[in-house]
Amino acid sequence: MFLNLDKVLFRRKRMITKLSVILFLLMPFTAIAGGSVPQGTIDSSYSGKCLTPLLVYLRTHPSHGLQLERIAVGGRPDLETSIVSHSGKFRIHFDTSATSDSLPAMVDQNGNRIANSAKQYADTVATIFDSVWNTEIGLFGFPAPPSDNGVDGNEFDVYILDLGANNFGETGFDDVPPINPSDTIPRFPAWIKIDNDFGIGFRTKGVAAIEVTAAHEFFHAIQVGIGVWYNDFQYYEMTAESMESRVFPAVKDYVFDIGQYFQYIESTPLYLASSPQTPGYERAIWAIFLMEQHGIQIMRTWWSDIASQRPWFAMEQAISANNSSVASEFTQFSQWNFYTNFRADTVQYYPDARLFPLVHIEDSQPVAGGSYTFAGASQSYVPHYFLATINADSTFFIVSNVNTDDARSETHSTFGFSLSASGLNGTLSYSFSAPDPANWKVSAVGESTPSGGMAEGPFPDPFYPTRGALLFPVSSDPSNAPSIFIFTSSFSLVNEIQSPVVTVVGKRYVSWDGRDKKGRLVSSGIYFYVVSGKSGQQKGKFAVLR
Repeated sequence: MFLNLDKVLFRRKRMITKLSVILFLLMPFTAIAGGSVPQGTIDSSYSGKCLTPLLVYLRTHPSHGLQLERIAVGGRPDLETSIVSHSGKFRIHFDTSATSDSLPAMVDQNGNRIANSAKQYADTVATIFDSVWNTEIGLFGFPAPPSDNGVDGNEFDVYILDLGANNFGETGFDDVPPINPSDTIPRFPAWIKIDNDFGIGFRTKGVAAIEVTAAHEFFHAIQVGIGVWYNDFQYYEMTAESMESRVFPAVKDYVFDIGQYFQYIESTPLYLASSPQTPGYERAIWAIFLMEQHGIQIMRTWWSDIASQRPWFAMEQAISANNSSVASEFTQFSQWNFYTNFRADTVQYYPDARLFPLVHIEDSQPVAGGSYTFAGASQSYVPHYFLATINADSTFFIVSNVNTDDARSETHSTFGFSLSASGLNGTLSYSFSAPDPANWKVSAVGESTPSGGMAEGPFPDPFYPTRGALLFPVSSDPSNAPSIFIFTSSFSLVNEIQSPVVTVVGKRYVSWDGRDKKGRLVSSGIYFYVVSGKSGQQKGKFAVLR
């Protein structure tokens, strides 16, 4: 019997590489965005769900002395056999030897491996990836990943191997020149690694874990085929994670990650760069919100522009194409995030809202017979939640900074604000002040009615344009899109409003920022309004004070 010496040496090298990968992943991984490298003693607490951000980081930091990029990335594994999926689009690579550390296995409901199920596991992986292709490309209309020109077969390659506890998968792209070497933004063919059992140690187990991993990682393959913005990878993770529940609505693994956003909601800016603490998974709720509002097409538009535009700019363009703005959407997003857990309204807001935690309330104060000022500081695109109570009634105030210029600059400056709530005479009123009032949005939700005017007429009255928006109550019929006409006391038309309808405490309102048709803030005085819709007209007046 002759030994194939090359294969023996390769297998030995592969075992050493696998050991190196495990040791590397057990090191604490800190401050990706700042350029730090893994350091310190072995720590078994590290897990990353998707390892793709780690691979991207290593590509952008190639010189560590330890050649970590080669140790951790490891390239495509050499596995013992493969099958082609029923559609012919995927080749699934896996080991069959009982002695292999990466032998696949189905698991029972407790996560225990089922003997002699390697082939069944590979078949299941193949079927699920076919389903993901049919959904993300066939139904949603995203472009297919580019070809790798026959490496390991003509199909898209998926490798099954042991990735360690709670590491679901990774999307790799070959260390070769990009498809478009002359362009600024590189494009790559990709391949995927997924865990070999999703058993004990995984927060989501078995087939459900295969499903969300396939949806997540295959969307990464689509993304890197469009273009790779290495320093904006949080948007890749944000949108890949949001795709999980879109493709497989019955699996709720993403809820584990967005809980971090709810916990640290006042310190996690929407535009924040990725880090080990904020890789982007936690902000998947933003992408989910956008798709709930505008459908899958907004995600398709977003990603079609990333080939030539930075992800945040492409996001803004996609929202603009839906006749909205990031500031407007974020204001509604902050309101949606209030209606979770026991407050959930799964008809008007997130279908999974009952599974989400409650937002963090920064301060809570009684104001019956007195007043209180909620003071704070905020970064751009961060919401803050405050609670004012009058006897048994509660009103929550949502204060959001929407300084888009600061968000784009990535400086994440801090801006001061104060919100004064008064409960004199048993009626709740408030005023808001900040050095840059145009960059703030304030809304109120809850049981009591600020200024007593929200239910019947515009609120607040009198209206201070520099402190927030004026809300006009409109019909409860969602199909009744109203128009609001504002006139001076001499009945000259000031503006016509057709803003998006927002829902506050189960009622519908249209907001006005206090500006005329030319974008100028109106002066103090008495103004008249007409709300016109299918159900008729409502007329009234209000005061403006500046």
